[in-house]
Amino acid sequence: MKVPFIRPSAFTPASRRLAAAAALGIMFAALWWRRHPSACPYGQRFWLRPPHPLITRKRLHRVLEPRHGEQILEVGPGTGHYSGGVAEALEPLGAWSS
Repeated sequence: MKVPFIRPSAFTPASRRLAAAAALGIMFAALWWRRHPSACPYGQRFWLRPPHPLITRKRLHRVLEPRHGEQILEVGPGTGHYSGGVAEALEPLGAWSS
């Protein structure tokens, strides 16, 4: 199978300007991020938003089996996305520390 060759003349001035603008935008974002670092994992919180099929709030609740009045220490909670439901199960006398 023959792969079609893209001629340099096929790139119009508009597509070149668009590519240059995209490259400048990426460079600007990289420089801004470098000068304004954010603490992890909060700075990387967008990676936590996609669904994780094996890690769910329901499964965490089932594994920990929290009871009223119990105390649980979570090390490295990140944004706390998964710990909210367990913390509610410990109320009113229990505590969730992170």
